[in-house]
Amino acid sequence: MSESATTDGPQYLALKRAAELIASEDAFLTPDQMLERLKRAIFRGEFDAQISTQYVKGLEYLRIAVVIPKCEMTENERALKTRVTRYYEMNRDSIASVIYCEGGLPGEQGLLHQWIYDPAQRSEVFNHLTATPLSDFPETGRRMIGDIRISRACIARWLAIHGYPAPPILREPDGIRLTIEGAATEIPETIKRNKEQGRPELPGWRIVREYIVKLRDADPEKPYKVLAHEARQEALKHCDELDVPSENTILRRMKEILNN
Repeated sequence: MSESATTDGPQYLALKRAAELIASEDAFLTPDQMLERLKRAIFRGEFDAQISTQYVKGLEYLRIAVVIPKCEMTENERALKTRVTRYYEMNRDSIASVIYCEGGLPGEQGLLHQWIYDPAQRSEVFNHLTATPLSDFPETGRRMIGDIRISRACIARWLAIHGYPAPPILREPDGIRLTIEGAATEIPETIKRNKEQGRPELPGWRIVREYIVKLRDADPEKPYKVLAHEARQEALKHCDELDVPSENTILRRMKEILNN
């Protein structure tokens, strides 16, 4: 964990702001839905920076505000008699720990403590935080997650990999992403093939995907068949029938949609 004094520079933005910008490019995606997806990505480790001996653009750590002890405050900060925070670079392990210490994680605190501080059970807390909707987090946790700073290059790469439209402020050269070595390489062939080969994706697919995620967040127990039917009906409100996939096709891709 290292301290950063440049978190608010032009290359970083708050996660909540990033969600708002991304959602502004998609009529069927709300900022809250996008923030939920970014939260899941954080606790899946998708934004964890790899260890490198030199700075690599696009592989920066996430940064989160941490309350500093009085012994580290300046004289003026101590005189204010209030909590002072500074941003530190962290991966998901430390982020979960910081939010837990502020009472911001959902669930039974004793069990969370055991999961977080026992390396053998740490995966349990990440599964829990990934699966739990952000709306179920305590207010403190929601605020802290929304305030996490992420580099624009890092989130631009993530958007390209997952096929989300990027607002102008987050766009990188088409088909290019950054690697740990710092060299520009093409997007992985498996992703490129999905986008370039075969027939173009039906316009209704994006509505179907977004509506399924919305329904699932509201009712995690809803059967796949019902999800497929309701999502297709929603898409038909906006698209011609020829532009909407069948229920059977939606069902075949249900796990892919929910795991994205």
